[in-house]
Amino acid sequence: MLKMYYKIWVSLFLKISEAQNKNRSSIILSLIVISTINILNCFLICFVSITLFGIDLIFLQKFYLGNRYLTILVSFLLFFLPNYFLLVFNNKHEFLLDLYQSKNSKNLGINYFLFSAIILIIYIFLLIVFPNFFGLVNKN
Repeated sequence: MLKMYYKIWVSLFLKISEAQNKNRSSIILSLIVISTINILNCFLICFVSITLFGIDLIFLQKFYLGNRYLTILVSFLLFFLPNYFLLVFNNKHEFLLDLYQSKNSKNLGINYFLFSAIILIIYIFLLIVFPNFFGLVNKN
């Protein structure tokens, strides 16, 4: 599973670095994109668990610090820092690029991002269209 995650990140990095002309900021931009994907997937998992199963998995409310912008920053860092330590720390990105660059599809990361976003949009659309099924209608 981790190998697939590495391949997704390498494909994102290659696509971004190609667009940025091998700029050093490609590492940070690819980390931001994969962190955004992780936030979308976490949001979808929390949303599904609340609407279908009635289980409250929203752990980010524990990090509310009284300031909206500080809370957003801390929430983003919760997803960004693990990706940094997993993918970039100690020049691991160079090892990953050497390992997966030759046998990697450049569209894997973009497809993963689009798939995650489309699934979330479809689920929200279904919530709007069929609120009775998800128990979102007030029965008064």
